[in-house]
Amino acid sequence: MVDNASTDATVELMETFVRSDPRISFYRNAENVGIVQNFNRALGYAAADYVKILCADDLLAPSALERSLALIQSNPAVSLVTTGRLLVNYRLRPVGYISYCSKQGSVDGTKVIDRCLFGTNYVGEPSAVMFRRQQAAAGFDENYPHLLDMAMWFHLLEQGRLACIPEPLTYIRQHKNQITQDNRRTGQLMEDKKRIFSAYIAKPYVRKTALRVFLWQLRTAYNAWKGAAGDTPGQRISGFLPPVWFYALLPAVVAADLLERAVSRVRSIKYVCQALGGNR
Repeated sequence: MVDNASTDATVELMETFVRSDPRISFYRNAENVGIVQNFNRALGYAAADYVKILCADDLLAPSALERSLALIQSNPAVSLVTTGRLLVNYRLRPVGYISYCSKQGSVDGTKVIDRCLFGTNYVGEPSAVMFRRQQAAAGFDENYPHLLDMAMWFHLLEQGRLACIPEPLTYIRQHKNQITQDNRRTGQLMEDKKRIFSAYIAKPYVRKTALRVFLWQLRTAYNAWKGAAGDTPGQRISGFLPPVWFYALLPAVVAADLLERAVSRVRSIKYVCQALGGNR
């Protein structure tokens, strides 16, 4: 574990674990170095062939490591494994479900990049994936303070396939104090989106059409509008679309967003019911 200069009881807790289990290594940063550098320090300390990040807010199902490892070990062409994610609140109550796939299998990495580039990070958060340490030797890109995970996934997916487990084996905690929310409010998230879009839009495997580019602009403008604070919405929107176009299409975009959230919540309830049924 790498502790990024926490101010709670993490150090005392981890020292207890280290004394009781020699497999555990604990490193502590003298000062907070930011999420990108902290992840890269963790990669530098790693010695095994495969890497599985677990962020402090998140949890894993008992079979998450075993099933992810089996997939990546059984197929040398796979450079990244992801699982379904159950979104939970601070009380661990499900609020949504997301997965790249509806059934277990693998897909060409460049197809995944193409899909995510015009949409969002469908692969998932750092806690949801497993990858080969050697293929990630370049480290997380410090040019992406928010989309560092998506940039790394793209780097890995240019080297191989994505293997996907649809079951929610990762639990992603949602709360208002997350770095994601700060980056959304400050506009850093949108800057990263523009940067990664510009970096990959000219790749030969990307299906660039006028319609797809327009829909990306509309979706990104909507995310900018949702994250804007005070009197900045118009300024942020204009970086992607003329505000008059955006506000004309806003009702349809809001309706689509609400529908997507409702479907995600229903799917989370489905998996919870299945889990409860399996425990009887």
